Amino acid sequence: MRGSLVWCGVAVLHYVSREQLMSLRPAMTGPEGEGTSWKVTHPDGPDTAVPAWFSLTPRSPSIDSRVGGSDVELSATMATFGGITGPQVDSSRRGGSAEPPPVVLGGNPVAPGTPAGAPHERSRQCAVRLRLSADGLGRGRQCLVLAAVSALGTGDHRVQLLMGDTTVAEDLVGKDDRLALLLEVPDDGRLLVELWLRLASTDARAQLGVRGVQGHLL
Repeated sequence: MRGSLVWCGVAVLHYVSREQLMSLRPAMTGPEGEGTSWKVTHPDGPDTAVPAWFSLTPRSPSIDSRVGGSDVELSATMATFGGITGPQVDSSRRGGSAEPPPVVLGGNPVAPGTPAGAPHERSRQCAVRLRLSADGLGRGRQCLVLAAVSALGTGDHRVQLLMGDTTVAEDLVGKDDRLALLLEVPDDGRLLVELWLRLASTDARAQLGVRGVQGHLL
């Protein structure tokens, strides 16, 4: 992917300890590198003080750096679920913006406060799934995950951050927002993450714009 995601709004940072990640590991599934949709890509990160370790969008939803030249092996995929109404049309950004429009998800939001439930049930809801697997990370490393989302349609818009059968957080989101999760890498140097972002609202017409997910290795 050429270009970078534009991160708007102020993120509320949520923290997941290495002990939590280890306890959740048996309930999470890593990326599946099979099928015709899998592509080996090396997206460019944004020009920031902390360059992106990976950057995924609905148009470029996978990355695999396990093909030589790196001590750290990383693979990650992003998938969207729910009623996909297509890319958002924003006339104010036409003619010059290389940034792709967000994919709009709608239909079947859960009620705010709904328990995490089983992971296989989330594919029938309005959700985004990030699967990440990395090996060879040093002790004391952290991974900062940022998701660019936007509230569309009517009513309240909340996004639940789910890992395994655990609800990490439920954030109220606005027109252009971002969600942040800081993960402590376990002492064995392996990072396995299955993170779900699930739309919660009291209004069945609520929609969620999804621009992409970035990860930063700290």
